[in-house]
Amino acid sequence: MNPQFFGSFGLIPVSRDLWKKVGLVFQYPEHQIFQTTVFDEVAYGPRNLKLPEPEVKERVYEALEQVGLTQENIAHLPPSTLSGGTRRRVAIAGLLAIRPEILILDEPMAGLDSAGRNLILEIIRKRQQRNETTIMVSHSLKEIMTLTDKLVILDSGSMVFTGTIKDLFNKPEILARYHLELPDHLQVVYQIAAQGYEIKTNISSIQEAGEEIINLLKNRNALIRPGGTAEQRKERDAVNVFGQ
Repeated sequence: MNPQFFGSFGLIPVSRDLWKKVGLVFQYPEHQIFQTTVFDEVAYGPRNLKLPEPEVKERVYEALEQVGLTQENIAHLPPSTLSGGTRRRVAIAGLLAIRPEILILDEPMAGLDSAGRNLILEIIRKRQQRNETTIMVSHSLKEIMTLTDKLVILDSGSMVFTGTIKDLFNKPEILARYHLELPDHLQVVYQIAAQGYEIKTNISSIQEAGEEIINLLKNRNALIRPGGTAEQRKERDAVNVFGQ
């Protein structure tokens, strides 16, 4: 009999093979490491999939490379000798080696430096490019909003909002109630879009936002001057938004 859990609609059956499709990275996954070498830790999942050892080895080194650990000698080190940040990378590599269809990350940025945060974001971007699903749990809207396709806000276990970042921007009462702040560059882009200009809003970085705004201004033929036509005033408003 398959295990079950009690949901809002009663008992829901759960497949025993769910772990093969869904990987969960806890907030401090480095605390869960239990194997004696880095290689064995990352290989634990693939070996439980009953994969042949050559494929296990291939997946281990591929996963270590994904988390920025490319030194071959690290695979044979005891995890206890590594720094906390490196142990977290090893723990994440252990999940990536399973190649889950869905990856759930619980506060993955907690305690990480800038390099570590950028690494997590890059892992998520690559999964997006491969059309793989990633669910990221975070208290920081700024950390996730440049990547997310869909956002869900929970309050005391209840869903109070679901939609895109653009949908959220159009809900100022939600932003105010939960003290949610959009990154400055997204505020600029959405304000320009709200004035009727055609500009890409699914921006993933401040550099991309800058490029979009520059391209918008380059494509305008009218010189922006005080006064002028309604169209020129509208364009000047967009520039003023950018200046803010």
